[in-house]
Amino acid sequence: MQYRNIENAENILQKMVGTNNSIKCLNSVSEHNGVKCACDGHRAAVILPEGVPDWDLSDAYFLDDDNKPTLLINRAFKERTNDSINFQISKKKAEDLFNCFKDLKEDSNRELVCVNINTMTAIKETMSDERERIMGFNKKYLKEALDFILCSDDETIEIYYDGIYKGLIMKSARLYVVVLPVRVGN
Repeated sequence: MQYRNIENAENILQKMVGTNNSIKCLNSVSEHNGVKCACDGHRAAVILPEGVPDWDLSDAYFLDDDNKPTLLINRAFKERTNDSINFQISKKKAEDLFNCFKDLKEDSNRELVCVNINTMTAIKETMSDERERIMGFNKKYLKEALDFILCSDDETIEIYYDGIYKGLIMKSARLYVVVLPVRVGN
């Protein structure tokens, strides 16, 4: 897979916008001080401009009808704590996960993909050893989030996971994305 550039990330950010979202401010990409963000309630993505320190997402927000900051996107990323499971994977490993979607495509009715967070591999069965961390995601949302994060110029992707049913956070260079899981099983 050829890795993309920031311009492609901006195009993907635009595609991720919830154009039918009932919350008016979420129907477009927000930009403040060069920070671009999109959110549709299932995932949020941010592009920081060059020179902004890592994790400074203070300008990632939307304005309400009165032009006041609302829906602070940085809140979605605050689940990243010292207790979070944090690891790095290469773009190649992320690409392998991305390619797993091709195998799952045969069942067009299957909108859910399960991911073993320990190994960052897509799995077909939700049952596993208790030590495994399995999260279910909407296949489309996770695919678009991976496509977005793969646009980075960095060769690695940082992954943060802070417990079941909390967002899966991925970061690579100036690109940040969080995807909310869906319930799997009972």
